[in-house]
Amino acid sequence: MAKSGGTEKGIKTPAETYGFRMGKNYLLAIGINEYKYCPPLSNCVQDARAFVELLQNRYYFESEHTIALYDKEATRRSILQELENLKNKVRKPDCLVIYFSGHGELLNNAGFWVPIEADPKYTVDFISTNDIISRLDMVDSLHTFLIADACFSGSLFIKRKVVKPQNDFTRPSRLGLSSSHSREAALDGQPGDNSPFASCLIQELLRNTEPLNAARLADAVSKEVQRRTKSQAKSYFSPVGCERMTLVRLYSIPGR
Repeated sequence: MAKSGGTEKGIKTPAETYGFRMGKNYLLAIGINEYKYCPPLSNCVQDARAFVELLQNRYYFESEHTIALYDKEATRRSILQELENLKNKVRKPDCLVIYFSGHGELLNNAGFWVPIEADPKYTVDFISTNDIISRLDMVDSLHTFLIADACFSGSLFIKRKVVKPQNDFTRPSRLGLSSSHSREAALDGQPGDNSPFASCLIQELLRNTEPLNAARLADAVSKEVQRRTKSQAKSYFSPVGCERMTLVRLYSIPGR
């Protein structure tokens, strides 16, 4: 970057600021309020939109690499199709963040996301954790970070081997952060507000100005969620479908 009058203008890239080259950052955000057959929710679309806006404004995420599915767009077919499409878009140096906010269900120890058109009488309408994980396993990213704000969302991590994280950004990782354990409900919050989980997540990302690894983010969010809800809700952090585990870092844009 050229200097003028001794003052440097513009935004430094992660390579310039932190001393390494990054691939692209991809984001898939899903938020559902207006369910066809299930009880409506109040804040899921707002939460997902706020998360997208924050990552695009304060972190290195661009609109051309962002997919957002809200309400009527978030059908079973469209969610699964976008998850499948990621394997053709995301490459080895790239990072992927997925955010889901909506109804979750647990049946016979199996977890599900509930798309907008799902009839609760028919589990075939749901999206199982196996549906999600099998598609993410096909994505050859450097890092994938899955964030789920839904009831029983910790079920995504059942039977996943927990491995001690290595503090090395260059090693591949598959990590997940959920707003509830596998047998817990999640809180939607007051209408017009963010959910307790989304509020704490956004707060931590807003206050951060340095490279932020996923473990530190998860720890801060978990503690703040428990404090605000008086331990009614607890978030859950785990590897997702991958034995090799390291720390995902989110890099903030200097000056924002």
